[in-house]
Amino acid sequence: MGFKERIKEARLAVGLTQEQVAKKVGVAKSTFTGYERGNSEPTVATTVKIIKALDIDANFLYQDYYPADAEISHEDKTLIKTFNSLDPHEQGLVKTILESECSRAKDNKKYEYSNVITIQPLVAEESIEYGVDAVHERTDIEITDDMKQHDDDIMDSDDF
Repeated sequence: MGFKERIKEARLAVGLTQEQVAKKVGVAKSTFTGYERGNSEPTVATTVKIIKALDIDANFLYQDYYPADAEISHEDKTLIKTFNSLDPHEQGLVKTILESECSRAKDNKKYEYSNVITIQPLVAEESIEYGVDAVHERTDIEITDDMKQHDDDIMDSDDF
C-alpha cells in the first residue's frame, strides 16, 4: 500500500471528506485530491499538516511494511490510543464490559430468539434487531380489566 492509499484510508477512518482535510491542511480540495490519486506529492510542511489533521503517525504514511502491527488498522490504532488514555479504573471497566459483551454474543449465537423486533432508527440507514426477553406491567397508570384483556389478546395472538 502506497502513500496515496494510506492518506485515503486514514481520512476515511476519521470520517472526513477530502474538502474537510484540505481545509485543515490549508490547500485546495483539488490539491488534496491529487495527493490521494498520486498525481502529486505534498511538501514536507504540508505532509506534517496532513499527519496532524488525520491524527496519524508519519510511519503509517511512508513505511511499506509494519512487522509489529501489520494487522492493526488505523481505526483499531485509534481505539487503542483512546483506551490507553484512560486511567486504570476506567480501563478495568472497559475490559469488564468487553468480556461481558463477548460472552453474551457467544451465548446469543447458541440460542435463537422466537420474538424479534426490528426498530428503524431515525438517523441510521439500517435497522437494528433486538431480542424480546421480558414484558413488564405498567405501574404509572391504573390498569383496567379491558387493558389486561387487550394485552393478553396480543400475547396470545400468533400475529404479534
